[in-house]
Amino acid sequence: MKTLNQVLTLGLLFSVIFFSCKKPKKITTPPISWYSEDPVSIPFRTRLQKFERGNLINNNSFESGKTFIVDTADATFRIDGWQKAGNNVEWVNVEQDSIYNPDEAIDSIHSIKIHREKADETDNEGEGIISDFIKVIPGNYSLSYFIKLKNICPNKGRLGTKLYDAINIKLYYYDKNKIPISSELYLPHKDINIDNSFKGFSFSNFWKIDEFGWEKVIGKSHNYACPEGNIPNETRYVKIFFGVKGSGTVWIDNIDFHYTKSNFTAFERMQILTDTIYSKHEVIIPAPKVIEKYESIIYYKPGDSFKNIPIILVPEKLTVETKNAAQLIKLKLEQLFNNLLDSSIQKPKIKIVTRISSRDLQSSKLIFCLGRNVLYRRFKEILPLNKIENKPQSYFIYTNSDIPNLVFLSGNKAIGNYYAATTAVQLFDNKKFIFHNAKVIDYPDFRNRYYHISTYGEISDISKDIKYSEILAGYKLNGAYISNELSVDSSFYKQFMENIGSVYTNNDIFNFKILVAPMEFFNYINGESGSLSEREMAKRNKYNFSKLKSICETGFNAGASGIAYVPYFCVPSEISVCQNSIIGNYLNNSKNISRQILNLDIFIKNVYSGKKLEILLPIYNNEYVDYGNGRAEVFLNDMVSRFNINLSYFWTGNSYHSLNNDNADLERMKSYLNKALIFWDNSIITRSETGNYSGYYPSYPGKIRLYNLFEPYDDENIKVILNRTNTNQIFFNGRVRSELDLIKFTTIADFSWNSRTYDPDISLWKVLLSRYGSEAAMVLMILNDQYYSLVEVILKMKVEDQSHKLVKKGETIISDLNISMDKLKSLLKESHPLTKELNRKIDRNIKEFNEFISLMSVDSEELSDLENQ
Repeated sequence: MKTLNQVLTLGLLFSVIFFSCKKPKKITTPPISWYSEDPVSIPFRTRLQKFERGNLINNNSFESGKTFIVDTADATFRIDGWQKAGNNVEWVNVEQDSIYNPDEAIDSIHSIKIHREKADETDNEGEGIISDFIKVIPGNYSLSYFIKLKNICPNKGRLGTKLYDAINIKLYYYDKNKIPISSELYLPHKDINIDNSFKGFSFSNFWKIDEFGWEKVIGKSHNYACPEGNIPNETRYVKIFFGVKGSGTVWIDNIDFHYTKSNFTAFERMQILTDTIYSKHEVIIPAPKVIEKYESIIYYKPGDSFKNIPIILVPEKLTVETKNAAQLIKLKLEQLFNNLLDSSIQKPKIKIVTRISSRDLQSSKLIFCLGRNVLYRRFKEILPLNKIENKPQSYFIYTNSDIPNLVFLSGNKAIGNYYAATTAVQLFDNKKFIFHNAKVIDYPDFRNRYYHISTYGEISDISKDIKYSEILAGYKLNGAYISNELSVDSSFYKQFMENIGSVYTNNDIFNFKILVAPMEFFNYINGESGSLSEREMAKRNKYNFSKLKSICETGFNAGASGIAYVPYFCVPSEISVCQNSIIGNYLNNSKNISRQILNLDIFIKNVYSGKKLEILLPIYNNEYVDYGNGRAEVFLNDMVSRFNINLSYFWTGNSYHSLNNDNADLERMKSYLNKALIFWDNSIITRSETGNYSGYYPSYPGKIRLYNLFEPYDDENIKVILNRTNTNQIFFNGRVRSELDLIKFTTIADFSWNSRTYDPDISLWKVLLSRYGSEAAMVLMILNDQYYSLVEVILKMKVEDQSHKLVKKGETIISDLNISMDKLKSLLKESHPLTKELNRKIDRNIKEFNEFISLMSVDSEELSDLENQ
């Protein structure tokens, strides 16, 4: 059985679950019982079978078929599962080297090639290839494909359009009788209906495409925060069309169409994982690149003397990183002895030494050889040094069969020693004196893996923020941006920088940079932004270079390694295609913005040489380029042409939400800025309780069951683009302020270190097991399902006409919630941070439910009085 992945949970301010700027539409019951907007309405077994089918497309890479006439321009062919539409369609066979080049198929011998010299404006379909009927059930589906393009122009270029639907990718919907049905989809964020059958949106806003090499692209209809891929409820069959309405050449290969993880609740997915027993090697966070099990080492037997207990051997000259690594192992061992030995027994002290005797080398059951110490130098020839060569932050854990009690932990730099230790401490058994030894070769996907710590507008607990940073550093999340408002060098910012600098200066365990932005940036990500006049916007974004220098001095003097500068911030909700006066202000101000950046660069080079300068431009995603109506491209080209300096640019993806990105989106923005971009991931706040996307759940309350309190990182679509972004760094724009946040960011650490093998569900389950134990982990997932069942009931009571029927269901759920919370308290204790946090959330919803019942009672009494009159 395949492991289901984490649901594509959708961004929405939780408080906005019960509130929208527009009155929610009333839910009407369609004449069917299965709904894409309510996946739980479909039996679990039916959904699971569809998911386990995987790719639903027959002959997805066009390998199976038959050619009837060979080596002529009029060659005819039949491809199994597909039908040709038009005369300019070829079935590529790269083995026919006199006709086709080797790069005309992606990883096999066949592909589809569509070549059009010219295209009429009246062409409504184009030429291409269409699939046979594919059987489906209502729900969410993912479409992706590999595509190669050359000299693509729109068929309506004469009218001044972009490509629009020149790359015409369609998903046609049919009912049970194979009769076409409407493809209309309601977007509550815009209060409009769109054509949900068109899936070529990734290319729609190019003016033209000269060349686009083989890349994976997502079939999508929009870039909004609501889910891509929901099909109409009546759909029982689909057909997929890949075609070209414009002119140019298109190659298509390796198409994937499957029923997604977004059709299952978190509890349904976790039920499958709980049937599996995971070894210590399988639950390491983050997952190593290469791990091989060795024979476990019993390093102590109760009743034995302490003469042969583990020893930690370190180099004579200790770096901060290696010292911390040794302390990690020492504390873990002492904690285990303290927990596993009777309280009446005096506990041993673990020794950290720089020299070791021959007797200790032979008699000690476990020796951790950390870094380049005397034993490292003696056994250097047998160590796997070539496996970590030229890989930043890499390390190995290694044991030779001739000396099985000696475990080498080392990196190509001192930080590698620390990372080896953070992995090693996770290999200890927590119930027995056993070290589950392993050979590990490991290194990260991204050199800098940053999250967000804000000092804006609040006096937080500095010690708590630093404690979170220490926990996350243990999971190899190695840095943060410390943000501050552009015009205020606050006392709290100064105090925080001083404190974090005292902990992390002069080591590579945890790095920090400054993030400076205008007030509107912080108001928006905190969910406080309202509609501003242009005058108010200008006032809030007012540039003050003396303040900016002061903020830099505070941060750099404390040890910050760079600065991310946001000169102006465009609020997404205030920008649209036809109302673009605000974005126009920025587009007309490129000279002023570039002067600010140049002044900052000169100041840094003169006073703080070596510090990095990174920029989030006002036009920081593709959607803003589209809304600029042509002026945004001019703005970006003008900005880049002014800079004769080494700048790094952030990119939030195709929209502010950082969701549904693919290589077409990335290619378009790279063409403007002419360099690899740092991915700034806003999906964390998009899907958090402080997202700003009202309307989705009030319109589709059935989706709320898919939400997860213990939300892992699940912006998996960025896997498609990661190897083409700046792999030196990635920034996850979210904060850690609670135990639930800590769970999420532990999975982010897992993803950013080893994205290739990352699975959201497995990562979350690893975190829950390691932090709370298996029994508590299962209770948490049951509690999550009950929690969102109650949220769904409350939401439906607000928007449907059957509130009284839902009251009894809500009361039953509340009873079950109370039982689950009592069990959790017995396992984790009532004082545990997670227990307290969940208690507050549940109490808030129970209060909401009871208040609504009270309102219903009042309404009933008033109606009864009116009837009596």
